[in-house]
Amino acid sequence: VYFLFQVQSGNSVGFHTSMMFVMYIVLLMIIPLALVGSLKYRFSRTTWRGIHMKYTGTVKSMYKVILLGFLYTVLTFGIYSIWLMIDIRKEITKNIKLGTLEFSFEGRGSKLFGISFFGYLLSIITLGIYSFQWMANMHNFYINGMRARIEDERGSFKGTTTGLGFFKLLIGNFFIVLLTLGLGAPYALVRSLKYYTSSVELSGNINFDEIKQVEINESDATGEGFLDAID
Repeated sequence: VYFLFQVQSGNSVGFHTSMMFVMYIVLLMIIPLALVGSLKYRFSRTTWRGIHMKYTGTVKSMYKVILLGFLYTVLTFGIYSIWLMIDIRKEITKNIKLGTLEFSFEGRGSKLFGISFFGYLLSIITLGIYSFQWMANMHNFYINGMRARIEDERGSFKGTTTGLGFFKLLIGNFFIVLLTLGLGAPYALVRSLKYYTSSVELSGNINFDEIKQVEINESDATGEGFLDAID
């Protein structure tokens, strides 16, 4: 469709601008639906000690977060995009449940802005060398902002990834995939997941034996997403 309209309109700047606007609108409509659907599906298939996880968020609430955040991002010439990432993270995290265990995210946009700004600047100055530490700082930020609670018990997470650790992980994965002509990609993925999970610490007074199973909804995630969207 894009090609046919391009042939008819030539290389009009107005046409390209209009098409880009339409594409952004379409993406804004699709992303919340796809995101919520995938989260519901993945968490409904995840268990820990026989206790099922679930995602209780709706497409409607995700639309509110993303559309409002997109509007603020446009009005602030892109600056609010950092805070939009925080808003999306908070919306997702507060709707994740492991039985009766609930989660939340308390990261601040100002801190993420600082990490992103100085990470980008130092990566340029060091010709990309600092980028590994930047990735570690970003990962640790998202982990450190996580909280868990069950009734009056509280727990907080801590990320311990390092720039050197990310360097070894990514370079190692690159050569694994390269030397095996792509066959080692699953091994590289498992290797990455092991590194991420081993670099997370949980502290607090949560008694995991008190986590109880709750009602499980086995309905299709995609179908739920469409129903939420038209509700």
